[in-house]
Amino acid sequence: NPYSTIKAAYFSEVILNVVKDTTSQLIQIEKGDADIIDPVAHESLAWLKGKRGISLLKGPSPIVQLLHMNNEKYPFHDIRVRKAISLGIDRQNIIDSIYKGRASIISGAIPNGIPGFDPNIDKPDYNPKKAKALLSEAGIPENLPLTITVISNGSVPPSALALQSYLI
Repeated sequence: NPYSTIKAAYFSEVILNVVKDTTSQLIQIEKGDADIIDPVAHESLAWLKGKRGISLLKGPSPIVQLLHMNNEKYPFHDIRVRKAISLGIDRQNIIDSIYKGRASIISGAIPNGIPGFDPNIDKPDYNPKKAKALLSEAGIPENLPLTITVISNGSVPPSALALQSYLI
């Protein structure tokens, strides 16, 4: 930044490359064409651990996956539908099976360690029976089509596929 009054302490230049797929990231880090890749896909960790000259740093991350629903449109205008969708998602199973335990369920939209985190908000429950009852109470017909838009690097994230499976 030429307008900054503080000069860089260590680097004369930092280049940011946007790489859309995991395979290309891995090739670049292995060949030395990249110094850092972030984030590292969970399925790449075992492969990277075996590579000489590559270090993996582990720590908490403020990355949060959210499901946004337009509560002005049918059927999400009804809070029972929004609650039912929340109750129908087994977050712990997603963490255990997809993220191999390297994630945690948060309470609210702000994770621990970020300003605004509220430890008094309860974590969401998983209760598919209650979810079905709420949908029935809200008058939602069975087999109602639902479209989810996923922001991704070109492939469907496993967590989105899990979400789809819980909502069918």
